[in-house]
Amino acid sequence: MQEKSSAASTQNHPRIPPERDGIQVNHCKSPVCPNFGVAAGQLSVRGNNSYILDSRNKAISSCICTSCCGVEFPLKSNLGVAEEAERMASYLLHSNTVCCRNKACANHTDQVPIGNAGAYASFGKTAPLAL
Repeated sequence: MQEKSSAASTQNHPRIPPERDGIQVNHCKSPVCPNFGVAAGQLSVRGNNSYILDSRNKAISSCICTSCCGVEFPLKSNLGVAEEAERMASYLLHSNTVCCRNKACANHTDQVPIGNAGAYASFGKTAPLAL
């Protein structure tokens, strides 16, 4: 049986998930640790790493902080975190056009630029706001 060397395996895959859009969540979470917020390095240099990788559990790879605290944390995909943050913030991005929300309406696909007074007519009675 042929054994893999750690140097050969890191050539094809990064040691930890790479940073994505400025997001790197793979670091020590203990506030008293000197490695708090400091990401594990991509290069595996013997004796120069603040973290060791633990793959005893084949389902979840984890990282162990080797400085004073010894905190173990699972490795997470920075891409997944960035995508989820983008999905959650998507409602904050406003559109410069509006259209009728009713899919059965003929104006559902007609987008009207914001600021076109009279593009839509209001029907019915709305109670005035009391200040």
